[in-house]
Amino acid sequence: MKKTVKIVVDVSMYPSVELLSEPRVIDHISKQVYDILEKKRQKARDSAIIKACKNAVSLLLSKKKGIPPTILSVYLPMNIIESSDDTVVPSVSSDEDILETGVGEDDDSINSDQLSSFNSQGSHISFFLCNNVMTVNTTFEYLFDYFKHSLSINNKPMNLEKILTDVCSYAFLELNCSVNIRMLKNEISRQISQIVQSARIRAAGKSVIGVLRTKNIFSFIFKSINSLNRLEPSMGFIRYKNDDYLSPSLFIRENNDETAIFQFYPFPNIVEITINETLVRKALSSFDIVRALDINEISSLVSQCVATYDLKLNLPIFEEILKTKILLERSTLNSSYFLTMSVKLAEKEDQIDKVNEQSQIDDSHSFCEEEIDAIIGRTYSTRGVKRS
Repeated sequence: MKKTVKIVVDVSMYPSVELLSEPRVIDHISKQVYDILEKKRQKARDSAIIKACKNAVSLLLSKKKGIPPTILSVYLPMNIIESSDDTVVPSVSSDEDILETGVGEDDDSINSDQLSSFNSQGSHISFFLCNNVMTVNTTFEYLFDYFKHSLSINNKPMNLEKILTDVCSYAFLELNCSVNIRMLKNEISRQISQIVQSARIRAAGKSVIGVLRTKNIFSFIFKSINSLNRLEPSMGFIRYKNDDYLSPSLFIRENNDETAIFQFYPFPNIVEITINETLVRKALSSFDIVRALDINEISSLVSQCVATYDLKLNLPIFEEILKTKILLERSTLNSSYFLTMSVKLAEKEDQIDKVNEQSQIDDSHSFCEEEIDAIIGRTYSTRGVKRS
């Protein structure tokens, strides 16, 4: 019998077996197989992996038509597998050394009708979006520093920059979606804590990291991502926004191998503004020469958004916050990141007028002395309120 390696892939996110035969889904399954081999320091030709995945899907279709799939067994012939570090690949029978992807920490699956593949940090993170709910699958290696921080007695806040940057890059550039940064940070922190707490219980006094290490894939669910509609370009940027009043605005410009990203996210009382490292570098480009930041483009984008939403924003205060944030980030210029700042909105004049008008109405009725006594009791200069 021809020797093969069996690789088990999680396909529970697809609502039907028939969907597995679509080219984009085959590509995604093939990538999972490739990632599993890579973790074992093994590799195979892309064409061979795709062929094996198609054969596995055909076999599953012949057996389970109409039944939602959960796993897919892909069989790779041993003679197509090579070692990525030039060591000899051990002989494996068709039923031995099963490599499998793990299901996420949360068992709830999402039937994905919009799938995308995006790699960061090698192939340790991937993304799927359905109905404005994002599923992010990550490996133990990717999350190791977060786990280590959660298990330590360190009182410092967890540095979420790596995963924030990866999620935002995917949402902004691949999906052209908005990101509620504050909500995303809370979702990440909470779910990492839940994963670690679950591992503590399962460890039963033994190594928690050891328990976490046995899990292949950890899944996160994020609801802080929202789809946007593409609008006419503005100021050289492609603009994305929905029709509703407080819909966030996303601006993207690709130029000379650099991508500038600007997000304006209004809330009832504040506005959250996010820029990427390209705009930060541009602002700092003149600092070493004239000791001043060039924030004209960012300020113009903010001014345009303020006018679009008819908001009352103190622009000089925002500019001071922006300058302070940028100067603090000078040491990270060589990395990719997003800089987010929140600015409080001032009350608009018509809102203040309404408040004042309401106050005048409330004060228009004055109480006579007898009415006041009836409400709070009669008062005396030395004895206070008379008790009834």
